[in-house]
Amino acid sequence: MIHIDVTRIPQEMRNEGFQFHYQKAVEFFNSSEFDRKARTLISLHEGTHLLYARELGFEPKLYGPGIRYARQTKVFHGIVGAVQALPDTISMTADPIMLAKQLLGPECAQEKLLGFKTTGVLGISSQGDIEDYEKWFVRRMIAKGDLYLELDINARDAAYKDLGSPAFRRKLWDAAHEFEERVFGKPDFLELLGEKVRKTWEALGVSVEPQTPDENGFSFSEFINQVRCSPGSAQDKDRNA
Repeated sequence: MIHIDVTRIPQEMRNEGFQFHYQKAVEFFNSSEFDRKARTLISLHEGTHLLYARELGFEPKLYGPGIRYARQTKVFHGIVGAVQALPDTISMTADPIMLAKQLLGPECAQEKLLGFKTTGVLGISSQGDIEDYEKWFVRRMIAKGDLYLELDINARDAAYKDLGSPAFRRKLWDAAHEFEERVFGKPDFLELLGEKVRKTWEALGVSVEPQTPDENGFSFSEFINQVRCSPGSAQDKDRNA
């Protein structure tokens, strides 16, 4: 069972509004709706934040699904996952393009690698990243005055350029799978195969259980894992053509 983090909500604030969002989160993350597509979508989004944070020299904490309270609007809302924000020692001093990519890169990654933008899908919205970018932009301009209005456009262009590199995509998928396993747990082997493939193989008498590595250190389950995270899919190649 996937745990829903409520540690940021004091006991005295856990009213009907809180209970509504909490129950909704519990039901979604522990149902068939939270399938491979949903896990991949969330993990790639957060994995992009994670990878760029590391390229900026920061090792962030990772957070799973939870309930948060917006004090300005006084409403509860659920989060599907999160990566710790950069500290001011980095966000106020590092290269602006790199910082903007860390904030705005996830939408570019999901459009490039999964074929759609994130707004409105599974509760993941690029709006939150855009708001974080705008808040950072104002703070950095007040502190240093070294930004310019077209920075977000240039940062997205730079992120798309990164995504054109097979080596970068490989690192990005590794970060996405790391986020998935650390936050949601390792995905079920049979889920990765798919129900139709599993039944076909069983009918042929082929074992689909996870295997131990052979004398060369290779296992079929490891192969499946590499296939599912390979950046060289036909769909990906078509977009890069």
